[in-house]
Order: sequence, then structure tokens, then C-alpha cells
Amino acid sequence: MASTVQQQLFSLASSVDPRTKADASFTLATIGTIDGDKFPAQTLLDFYNSARAVAAYVISYKKGLRERQEAANNTIRNTTATFTAGVLTKPTGHIYTKSLLDATGKVISILPVDQIPYATRLDSLVNPIVFEEQLVFRSEHGNTYIPDGNTYIHRYIGVVPFVLTDVTGGITTETFSSFYEPILLQLAVAFAQMQGQVQVMALAEQLIGGGQ
Repeated sequence: MASTVQQQLFSLASSVDPRTKADASFTLATIGTIDGDKFPAQTLLDFYNSARAVAAYVISYKKGLRERQEAANNTIRNTTATFTAGVLTKPTGHIYTKSLLDATGKVISILPVDQIPYATRLDSLVNPIVFEEQLVFRSEHGNTYIPDGNTYIHRYIGVVPFVLTDVTGGITTETFSSFYEPILLQLAVAFAQMQGQVQVMALAEQLIGGGQ
């Protein structure tokens, strides 16, 4: 069973900031509502959200298709997306794209970046193609076949950041698969210990590993 965000933040606080500014112990009811001795409530949540973003990113390139889809319990998100000069930046928490469409419903094909030498010549107005890089989707022809605009439809599996009301309500559950919950806490602890992005990314790769 998935933990609530409140439970996850309580576990994080217990590890890195177990006392409030008033020198009292945190409880589930107070987590997210008052500041800790070391960190404000929002900062503690920021550590956790940063951990989730790093985990999503590592899963997106370390795991196979089935595991990428299952990582966020197959939760499909539909968002409007913006292309500028043939580039679409992936949203924070993106794991796997299901489809990319223009405003008329025309499919934009997504290919691995190593297919650029072979597939670029197939790109056209009737068959627009983007290549998937680490943080973006990119057309080799700029905005020639994919005009600039903010009406594109991006359907993807991933996670979105939590806000404090997700914590204090005690109802919102973690959208990552429960398998990843202890990993998220370890990454959040690393951020709270002021480890840099590179170090936390390396830790995430070690904890998440590969797979198909």
C-alpha cells in the first residue's frame, strides 16, 4: 500500500530534523504545518520533491519500458506543451512519453537520438519527427515542420511536485510505486545533508540500478 505524503515527510523529518523550533517532537499532525529546528516546512518538502525529480529522471534512462511505465503506477498525465525552435522541454518528473500530438491530433513521432543519421530525411509536415534527448525532444529541422506554439498535447507517465496541502491533509498518497519510497527518502536525506546534484544523481543511479 502506498504511503501518504505526510508519512513520507514525517519519516524524512525523523531522519534529518526531528525537533520543531519550539523543541517539541514532530507528529504526523504537525508535519508540514510548523517549521523544524533546522529547516522550514517548505524546505523539507523541497528536498523530497527534488528527490522525486532525480528518481524520475534516472528511471527514465536506466529502466526498461515496462519498469518505466510501472514506476509511477501507470499514471498518465495530459498536459499542453510548448515547442520553440523545434524544441520541447520535458516536464519535471517525466519518466516516459506515451504520445505527442499537435492541436489537430496529428501524431509527432518520437525516435531515439541515435536514429538521427537515418531518420532525419523522413521528417516532413505530414510526418513530423522529434528525437528524444535527455531533457528535451528536438526536431532537426527547427520549427520548419513543428511550428512554434503552446497547443501541443503531451501524454506522459511521470510525477508532479507536491505542495504543503498534500502533506497536511494526510490523504494524498505517493504516486511513485511503493518500491521506490525508501529510495526517495534516501535521496531526500542526501539533499538535506547538502550533497550536490551530481552526488545525489550518482546515489540515485546506484540505488535504482538498471533493468528491463
